[in-house]
Amino acid sequence: MFSKTGFLGNPLTALPAIVFALTLKGAGFGMVLFLAAIQNIPNDIYEAADIDGAGPVRKFISITLPLLKPILMFMVITGIIASLNAFTEIYVMTAGGPNITISENVPVFGGTTQGATKVAGYFLFRKFRDLKLGYAAAISYILLFITIFITFLNIKLLKSED
Repeated sequence: MFSKTGFLGNPLTALPAIVFALTLKGAGFGMVLFLAAIQNIPNDIYEAADIDGAGPVRKFISITLPLLKPILMFMVITGIIASLNAFTEIYVMTAGGPNITISENVPVFGGTTQGATKVAGYFLFRKFRDLKLGYAAAISYILLFITIFITFLNIKLLKSED
């Protein structure tokens, strides 16, 4: 199956392959931030929890996770923004997205999946390329408002209880 088209030529596997590649691309940055945040948690807090008889799970839930919330919120928000603005990697890996139509006998998505990797970035690229600048600018603003809404939603959900 993959010897002819590969992972990026098949619409069923193109998006998971791109997600995997983009996850690997951003994993190092996230690891460095989480490592720095974990190393900045004072050992005194863990020692006090040991004296109180807290186990490893309780220490993680009550100490580590709340102190990592700012980094977690930052990583979630920047990850969402990066995924909404992803274009270059997807375009380079798939040359605009696999436009393969799956035959009717494949029971996925009603038998057809077209443009499995065409995202907002590619849509904007096409509009700018076709010199539909006003339309592309309007779509850019809509994408901005979606990003702001998702960011405020994340801030509301991950807000600390200070």
